[in-house]
Amino acid sequence: VVTNTKIPEFDYAKNTEENVEGYYEGEGGISLNFFTKLVSSIKLRDVNMFLSSAITRDSKLHLYRNINQRLRKIAPFITWDEDPYIVINEGKLYWIAEGYTISDAYPYSQPSNTIFGNINYIRNSVKAVIDAYNGSVDFYVFKDMDPIIKVWSNIFNHSFKDISEMPEGLQKHVLYPDDIFEIQANKYLTYHMTNTDIFYNKEDAWNIGREKYYDEEIEMEPYYTTINLKNVEEDLEMLLIQPFTPVNKAVLNGWMAVRCDYQNYGQMIVYNFSKVSAVQGPMQVENIIDQDPEISKELTLWGQRGSDVIRGNLMIVPVGDTLLYVEPIYLEASGSNSLPEIQRIIVVHGEDIAMEKTFAEALSKILGQKITIDNGIVTPDQPSDDGTDTPSDVLTERELIQKASESFDNAQAALKNGDWASYGTYLKELERYLNALEDLFGVTEESVPGVDTEEGMTTEENTGNNAETETSLEETVNQN
Repeated sequence: VVTNTKIPEFDYAKNTEENVEGYYEGEGGISLNFFTKLVSSIKLRDVNMFLSSAITRDSKLHLYRNINQRLRKIAPFITWDEDPYIVINEGKLYWIAEGYTISDAYPYSQPSNTIFGNINYIRNSVKAVIDAYNGSVDFYVFKDMDPIIKVWSNIFNHSFKDISEMPEGLQKHVLYPDDIFEIQANKYLTYHMTNTDIFYNKEDAWNIGREKYYDEEIEMEPYYTTINLKNVEEDLEMLLIQPFTPVNKAVLNGWMAVRCDYQNYGQMIVYNFSKVSAVQGPMQVENIIDQDPEISKELTLWGQRGSDVIRGNLMIVPVGDTLLYVEPIYLEASGSNSLPEIQRIIVVHGEDIAMEKTFAEALSKILGQKITIDNGIVTPDQPSDDGTDTPSDVLTERELIQKASESFDNAQAALKNGDWASYGTYLKELERYLNALEDLFGVTEESVPGVDTEEGMTTEENTGNNAETETSLEETVNQN
């Protein structure tokens, strides 16, 4: 493209009849004087580049604006990731791309068939930052111990910067690349065995966990999530996680995580689960979802209405000493131009399962108490310090009566549908509102006809849930 010509540049459509126009004000591009216009006209085989009266001495020619193409033109000796990501820093947009140094001739190293070819050496040594407006590119060296990048840095000594020179705002956006993490995780399937006899006989070989995506069973891809690592750090941090299962078994026996935040970038942590007490693996959780009659009925019904049901990636989220399994459900209309739309969130904990419109609603159903999520922070409703339930502090008498009536109606509807988990949840809500009314008017449970407060007060009594496990999860959420 050519900018800063005598023809205004389209910016965006203000309405159906009016467009907003402007001129490029960035530093990128090649200035078009007489000589560069002539050369550009020959290079692009376009005589208008040289003859057009709309092009002035202030005009600029922009070539190789595609991020991937641009990086390969500037630094073809680096292997670049195919999926750069965009970030915001100080009001400007930047692309960040991962650069690798690879080799197939590293001594005494086992070759692997990867997306980069058959290699036996790889390092994520470089991160490229591209200004999305100017097109300027900065290369930052992350692995200064890598001998290959040391050679290139010495050859092009002004092109590579130390990672400490990266602006602090951009440092907060760095991620550990999933491509190299997948290679490392696959190697760890075998090389986690340190006993030579066990290693030789492959007695404790692992597999990458498997999940359902659409209707197919596939290997789980590593996924990014924000977690507070227990006994490691106090603050939330970004992790890239890969779950593992034993060979020919469906249980979960561990997961590997790599830390992405700049301060701890690249540190790896492996959690091993006890071999005595089996932990549900991803395919076992997928089977629990398939066997739930309500969920199965809903998914089948949606799939018969000219839509495709997409089972999203299953995420295994550690919460304290327990695990949550979270899977989104999408609907996509049949047709080439359709976009998937999220419809439900499934949450599984132990034998408890819930499918709701939001994660907060599903988690509330699992815990049997209302959960609110604000800016990523999970907060359960709790009674006040003096033992009086929260509603009396924030609701009027009329609102309390209305809320109690709604909870009662919802409980009766859940009872009619045989939804015992929701029935217990609504009864707990009703109890809270009745306690608040009792404080205000002296109204008690006995004065409300048709409600048996002795039966169905807890979810565990009606569903046969593991009360000890649910209490552990509820206490963990309350603490965090």
